[in-house]
Amino acid sequence: MYPNISFFQLLKSEYYDPSDPFQEECNVFTDAYNWDNKVWNLTPKGVLLTPSYPHAMTPCEEDYFLSYDKLIAD
Repeated sequence: MYPNISFFQLLKSEYYDPSDPFQEECNVFTDAYNWDNKVWNLTPKGVLLTPSYPHAMTPCEEDYFLSYDKLIAD
């Protein structure tokens, strides 16, 4: 059920933008531990993944989409 894929690296290669102040403030792709307890939401076209933050940083929780085609290709 849980594929042996580095979701953090895959998402980082797809979405990381060092000039995005939101990503910098929330350490979205600089701290992999935010992705250790990620939330999964399966959709017909792919997976929505949401990093998990401490309670005080819940505004940083944002969905990131990976298509099934992208998951299979990598």
